[in-house]
Formats: sequence, structure tokens, C-alpha cells
Amino acid sequence: MIQAQTGIELWLVDLARCGGVLDELEREMPRLADDERTRAEAFRDPVVRRERMTAHTALRILIERAIGPGARRRPYVRGAGGAPRLVDGGVSFSLSHTEGFALVGLAAASPIGVDLERARPVEIPQRRREELCAAAVGIGGAPLPYGEEDRATVQAWVRLEAFTKARGRALLGTLTDLGLRGTRLPPPPPACVEAAARALAGRTGLTVSDLPLPAGLQGAAAVGLGAYLPAARALPADRAGLDELLGRPWPHPGRGSG
Repeated sequence: MIQAQTGIELWLVDLARCGGVLDELEREMPRLADDERTRAEAFRDPVVRRERMTAHTALRILIERAIGPGARRRPYVRGAGGAPRLVDGGVSFSLSHTEGFALVGLAAASPIGVDLERARPVEIPQRRREELCAAAVGIGGAPLPYGEEDRATVQAWVRLEAFTKARGRALLGTLTDLGLRGTRLPPPPPACVEAAARALAGRTGLTVSDLPLPAGLQGAAAVGLGAYLPAARALPADRAGLDELLGRPWPHPGRGSG
């Protein structure tokens, strides 16, 4: 399979459809670390709580498929930017979730960052919108959706978030690097922001791509320069499908038993 050969996978998780079977798998064989469960259970809204639990269980199952059962319940460590990773490495991963869906990215030999949002109206000052869009055009090296201001703004946001996650930074750090935060100087004009973003992307060696997703969803992924980015696949929502997936471990050279 092309996706296995490249060492990069993207998975779209329908949190409502997958919730039952993922909850069943987690009850049978716990995979979440204690702090993950505690953070999820702290949400008062039962829908938010359940979706968060489902998203993180999906991530854990996919990590296990990549590096083996030794990943179960292993705590994450977080760098200065808050991006989680496993102490012993083995695979890079990124998770983003929005209402009803989650997006998971895994990479064997590349940094990876993903972001997912619902298409929606965006109410921000016009200057701020222009800055974000200019930065995203530079980061992604491609125009944003034309003729739909809100859609373009959301796509700008997911590009910047995916890029930032792949760097292991917080979004504030990326905006500071572009001169949009952390300075008393007037904001640079959009053309300068775009140029600075293009230069930053070149220095980091990351490529940011928009993802084709079902209607109503917008997403992007960032990977190392030259890495092939496959299409996102839907995570199976039935037990047979998930068992079959787990029975076909990710065959990349870095895979071990954990």
C-alpha cells in the first residue's frame, strides 16, 4: 500500500460513529494514560467529554498499530510548545479534533502536524484576517480558496496550526517569528508577512498541504520536505474493521515491539 510505504498516514475519525467501538476496545484493553483520562473526564459537557475520550483512544490505537503494544498507557511528554510525544519515540504523531470529527497524523521518519476545523463564519478584524491569510499563503506556498472570505480564513488558520504543530511550537511562537506578535513595532504589511512566512517554511524544511475532506470540514497537514502526503482515510467504525486494521501493523523500518 502506498500509505504504508511512505511511512505517513492520515486518519479521519467520525467521533459519533466510532465512539461505541473505541469505548469497547478501551474497556477491554486500556490504552490511555492516567493523565489523558483525567483531562478528558474533567469536561462537564458529556458530549465534549465523550468526543475527547474517543479522539484520544483513536490516537492511541493508531500509535499502537505503528510501534506495538508497548505504547499502551505510556505517558506523553511535552516540549516547550506543548506538543506531545513518546519518550522513546518510534513515531511522530499529531491529533486535532473539532465538533464531531478528529484528524490523526502519524509519520515514521518525518515531523508531522495536522489541524482540523469546521467551516464557519469568522468574525475578526480585517487587518488580522489579512495577516493570517498572508502568513498562510507563505507557509503553504499556495493560494487560499478564492471568493469565500470565511473559508479562506479558516484554511489559513489550519495551515498555520499544522505548521506550528510540526515544529513542536505554540502558535504564538510562529506568529512572533513572523513579526505579528511580541513586538512594539507596527505590524508589517501583508506582502512582507507572506515573504517572511515563505522564508520560515524554507528554514524549517516543512511542507504544508491542504487536505481534501468531506463537506463542512477544512484541514491541513505539515510534513518534512519531500515526504509524500497520502489522502486521509476514514477510521473503521465497526469492531471487525478495527480488529482487521490492528492485525495489519504498519510495516515501516522503525517499527518495533515497543
